[in-house]
Amino acid sequence: MNTIETPRAGKLSAILLILEPALFFAAFAVLAAAINWPASLGLPYNEILPLINANLSQVRFGYGLYLTSSLLTIPLGLALLMRLGKAPSISLWLAAAFMAVAAIFKALGIARWLVAMPALANLLAADATKGSAIEAAFTALNEYGGGTLGELLGVGLMTGLWALMLAIFLAGKMRLAAVLLAVGTIASFLLVPNEFYQFAPTAALQAIGRTAIMLGQILLAVAILQRKI
Repeated sequence: MNTIETPRAGKLSAILLILEPALFFAAFAVLAAAINWPASLGLPYNEILPLINANLSQVRFGYGLYLTSSLLTIPLGLALLMRLGKAPSISLWLAAAFMAVAAIFKALGIARWLVAMPALANLLAADATKGSAIEAAFTALNEYGGGTLGELLGVGLMTGLWALMLAIFLAGKMRLAAVLLAVGTIASFLLVPNEFYQFAPTAALQAIGRTAIMLGQILLAVAILQRKI
């Protein structure tokens, strides 16, 4: 099925290509200042939960920005289909599909910091004797919501797949953007085995992947606005 290109789709896709990473880095700045994120993600429950409790407004604001950034990849994928899908392209369709799945997985991982973790932080502050139960809930939420859904599937596998599909689509059109997206793909994919074997700092892999994909997105946004693609 052919998609219909409209001037609005071009402007919307360019705006979303820039807005999505901009919101992520805004979230990074807010959370880094509030709780030394992402380094604090490795802290035990009795250190990170009081930190969250003491900076609850900033934590919710930062993770709210991160959630918004993640969910924006759904309309971004659709806008790119409308703007770039002049002829059927399986790679572009797959990119849009993986963007949506990545957004869902990341949203599930992020949600625990907006709802569950503040609740646990409040419980710990109210009654420290419940520490063992709180620790069990904290560990379960992090292993399932964070390590499995958010990190492995969202930030790692699915983000890597949509970046790869977009790189394949752009390979014969915008080589530099395609290379940057490919670098982001590799860094994202490496997060999966790194979760089990820890051969590299997780934050470094995330920074490389996120930055490379962002630069690729900016190049694509400029090309779309200039109607070079």
